[in-house]
Amino acid sequence: MNRNLYLLLLTLLVASSANAELVAPVESAILQRNAQAKTIDSNSVLVAYTQRLFGSCGYDATTDLAMSMNWEKITREPDYLLITYRSEVAFTILGREYRIKELLVPLPSQTWPSYLYGRSGDKIYAFSKFGPRQLADVVCDEPIGYKNTSPYQAICDNRHPSPL
Repeated sequence: MNRNLYLLLLTLLVASSANAELVAPVESAILQRNAQAKTIDSNSVLVAYTQRLFGSCGYDATTDLAMSMNWEKITREPDYLLITYRSEVAFTILGREYRIKELLVPLPSQTWPSYLYGRSGDKIYAFSKFGPRQLADVVCDEPIGYKNTSPYQAICDNRHPSPL
């Protein structure tokens, strides 16, 4: 099977397990490290793992953070992964459907991310209590490569990549 077909099938499989409706293809996937942006292949397994990470969230913190959330402030962080879809995608998180155009995973190098963010237009969502296994699938391997960075090292050392 050729590589692109394999990646497409893998992305669809992982996305379906994350309860994401893949009506809209990924427009861009950007990894920012040390304030330097790098484009990621939109068909990469990392994109699929990120969708599954959002599907693992156990708490909608949007109301708790409503007054302090500002997309420009969130994206001022030096390290994050940002996935943008061509149009809104439906995600079911905690039994509720969210229409999201952008997914943002902050990647602080010395601490766990507190929240994962989604945005569509002016509406910003914040989610927390995500699965450590799903976080490990996103952060341990390249291109993020936090495998030997505290505190991620603990989840990376004990990681058995999640079945797709």
